[in-house]
Amino acid sequence: MTQSHTNGPTALVVGTGRCGSTMISNILRKHPEVLSLSEFFVLLEGARFREGIVDASQFWKLLSTPSPFITHMLRHNIKAQEFLYPVSATSRFNAETGIPPLLLVTLPHLTDDYEALYDEVEQVVSTFPPDQIERHYTRLFAWLQQRFKRKVIVERSGFSLPMLGEMIKLFPSAKFVHIARDGRECAMSMVHHQAFRLMGLMEIQSKAQGMPSRLLSDRGDDDAADQMEAMSRIDVNVIAHAPIPMAIFGDIWSKLIILGTRYLSTLPEEQVTMFSYEEFVAHPADSMQRLINFIDPALPYEEWIQSTAAFVRQKPTTWQDLPTNERVSLEAACQPGLEVLELTTREGLHSGKLAELVERLSTEILVS
Repeated sequence: MTQSHTNGPTALVVGTGRCGSTMISNILRKHPEVLSLSEFFVLLEGARFREGIVDASQFWKLLSTPSPFITHMLRHNIKAQEFLYPVSATSRFNAETGIPPLLLVTLPHLTDDYEALYDEVEQVVSTFPPDQIERHYTRLFAWLQQRFKRKVIVERSGFSLPMLGEMIKLFPSAKFVHIARDGRECAMSMVHHQAFRLMGLMEIQSKAQGMPSRLLSDRGDDDAADQMEAMSRIDVNVIAHAPIPMAIFGDIWSKLIILGTRYLSTLPEEQVTMFSYEEFVAHPADSMQRLINFIDPALPYEEWIQSTAAFVRQKPTTWQDLPTNERVSLEAACQPGLEVLELTTREGLHSGKLAELVERLSTEILVS
């Protein structure tokens, strides 16, 4: 199905997670002609990319059903810093009710009147005719675009590379922006993030059982009841405090980079671009101009850059401060992903050398 700028996302920002993509959403939100949809797809529960006909009630259930994992964590007073919905004793939604995925980040990112907007979205979605899931998304995006009077739509989800194949199928004409950060520094951030710590523990379990990684495919179709049952068996204290080798997070990062590069290389050259997080924060004005020109060359940018670039700040690296053994093992785990990024930068996404490298690493690493 062909998408246009009026009924589908103009661009999708993808990455490993903990890579600086939230920064991209935050600066795009300040552009007066960009509808910035932050964490839309990744927080949805259920079969977010299902095939077949979906009616309005099924689509609304997808948009409004709280995540069992997030609810479980909230009930133990653990909240990810990227969540924008303010939970309190008087809030409409809380740890007991669960928080609808649209309200965790996406709608508060757009407006301070997010609960009223949530009710508006429910009313609008109730009028949607039965249709394919991608048509429901494009109807919703088009309504939000009109509601906020924006010219282009940019969706950005953290940890989106496992979803990339399905996103390309749904929106084959969209542009894709890959933001990549040094895997060693990503790992230093992942170790402090509860969702990634759970992934790390899952990876340790998979390795111990001789099973392939469970992180490399979209698991949005997992049954919510099964998820809730699984969550009830999780000891939150183990997630928060169990020692997890840094190399585990480096391994997760490398696998995600290899997987993402494999998907991105299937796109035409004009539909994909890549940004290094380190380069972006070192040269924000130039990077922002390149970003907005890629999304839509017709968009103005000078005032936006002047008012926003100062909010982009560099952070000091921390991975080099690790104890020697841990640092060496982390570097080794990140080496495959770093090699892929280096070759992509040097040769381009469609080079024969990169295709050979990704094929080899897919066989050696993604199946391990």
